Amino acid sequence: MSHWVEVNDVTIERIRRRLTECVRLLEIYSWVVDSFVLDFFLDSHWSHLPESWCNILKHCSPQTLASLLDPNIPADQKQVWPLSLLAFKKSILSLSLSRKQVSDFKFVKAFLDSTVLNERASKKSKQDSPKANFSEIETGLKVEDEQNSNKMEKEKFCFFEDMLSVLEKKNPTLKQIFRKHVKPKKQYELARLGKFTYDILNQINVNCLIDVGSGQGHLARYLCYSYSLQVACVDSNKDFTDSARKFDIQLEQSFRKLERRGEHCLHIPHTAPVHVNAWLQPVMDLQAFHSILSEKFHIYDTSLRYCILGLHTCGDLGPVLIKMYAQDTKATVLNSIGCCYMKIKEHFPMSLFLRGVETRWKLNYTNAELACHAIEMYTERLREGEEDKLKVHCYRAVLEKFLMKKDPALKHSILRTVSRAHTLTFLEYAVKATSKLPLGIDPLEFDTEEIREELSAWWEVVGYYTLRLALAPILETVILLDRCVFLYENGFRSLLIPLFDPIISPRNQLIFSAKN
Repeated sequence: MSHWVEVNDVTIERIRRRLTECVRLLEIYSWVVDSFVLDFFLDSHWSHLPESWCNILKHCSPQTLASLLDPNIPADQKQVWPLSLLAFKKSILSLSLSRKQVSDFKFVKAFLDSTVLNERASKKSKQDSPKANFSEIETGLKVEDEQNSNKMEKEKFCFFEDMLSVLEKKNPTLKQIFRKHVKPKKQYELARLGKFTYDILNQINVNCLIDVGSGQGHLARYLCYSYSLQVACVDSNKDFTDSARKFDIQLEQSFRKLERRGEHCLHIPHTAPVHVNAWLQPVMDLQAFHSILSEKFHIYDTSLRYCILGLHTCGDLGPVLIKMYAQDTKATVLNSIGCCYMKIKEHFPMSLFLRGVETRWKLNYTNAELACHAIEMYTERLREGEEDKLKVHCYRAVLEKFLMKKDPALKHSILRTVSRAHTLTFLEYAVKATSKLPLGIDPLEFDTEEIREELSAWWEVVGYYTLRLALAPILETVILLDRCVFLYENGFRSLLIPLFDPIISPRNQLIFSAKN
C-alpha cells in the first residue's frame, strides 16, 4: 500500500467512499471522541464501554495496548480479543491515512509529468487532425522524458539522511548560520520541506513562492539562501515580520564576514527574502495582492507565477490557502501542511461532497483537538515500558472530580503543568497543579477511600485514553481528504503525502497540487 494518496479522476470515487466510511465510524464512536478523559470518573466513562472491551483493556500489557495504535506491534497472543474490538482496530487501520514518512518523492515527478502530459495532449488535440491519438503523444513524450531523466542529478526528488549535513559538506561553516535561532524540530522540517519545494519548483520552472504564516522567516531564509528561490514572507503579525528582517540582516552579515575571511561561501541571492504584512482571505483583492508581489519580486504582473507554501498553518489558515490556490490563476503550486485543527471555525467541511453526507457527527473543538495528538510518541511510551508516566491522566481525572465537588465553576480549569508528575504522590501533584487557583486544600480531604479506589484504577484510565486516541487518525483523515476533494471539485488533482517523521513532527501530512 502506498504511503501517499492521489486524488484524481480514477481514485475520486474510492476517496469519497473512504470519507463516508470514516464519518460513519466517527458517528458510531462519537461518544468516545467527544469525551474528555479528565471527566473519566465524573462521567463514569468506563461503564459506557462494552464489558468484553473492559476485560481486555483492564488486564492487557502495555505492548498489547500499544498494538491498538500501531498494527506493527504484536498483541499478547494469550488474550482473545472480542470480534467487535478487532473490527474497531481493523476499521481504523484500513480507513486512516498512512503516517509513515515517505523515503523519497520520485512519485511526485510522475504526478507532474502526467500533469504536463495531459496539458500537451489537450493542446495537440486542438491543433492536429482527429486522427491524432493520446497513445502516440504519450509514446513521444515518454522518449523525451527518458532522455531528460538521464540528465537529472542522482539526488533529484530524493531526501538525504540529514540535509543540513549535506549542506555542511559544501560549506561546514554554514551549520551555525542556518541553525541559529532554530530548534531541532524546525531544522528537520525546513530542511525536508525545503528540498521537496525546490525540486518541485525547479521541475516546473517556477522560482517565486509565498511563505504564508512565515513567522520569523526561518524556512524562507533557507529556501532563499540555499536554493536561490525568490521568497515573500507573508504574515499578519508585525512583530514576527520585524524579527524576520532582523534575522535576515544577521544572516547576510555572517555571509559577508565569511567572504572577508576568504572562506568559501554560498552567494547571497540577488533578491533576499521580502516581507509582506497581510491577512489573506479567499475574498481578498487578488489583483492588488499580485501588484504587491510583482513589486516585491521585481517582475511584471503578466509573468507572475508562484507557489503557495504553508508550514503548519493554524486553524482556518490552511483552508484559506487552499481556497486561494483554487481561485488564483497566478498560484501554480500548493504546498500545505496544517495544524491546530481545533481552531477551525468556518472552513469545514470544504467539499460539496462531505456537506452532502447525512450524519449526526460534527467536527467540534473537543474531537478536532484529539486529531492533533502525537499518537506515535504515546505509543513509544507504552512500548518502551514508560507507562508509569501516563499516571498523570488518572491524577488529572481524580482531581477534576474533586474540584467539581468543591465548586462546579472550576470545571475544566486550566491547571499548572507539573513536571515528572508520575514520581509524585497524588497529594503533591494536586497541590502543585492547583497552586494558581483560589483554592485551599486540606491534605485530609484526599485521605478518602473513594480517592484511593480511583487512583488504583489508573490503568483503566490509560486504556480509555488509548481507545480514544486510536480514533485520532480517522479525524485527521476526514479533515485532510475533505480538503483534497474540495480541490478536485474545483478542477485540481492533488497528492496527500506524509512528508515528516511523525515522531519528530506529528502533523506530517502535506497537501500538494500543481496546475497545468
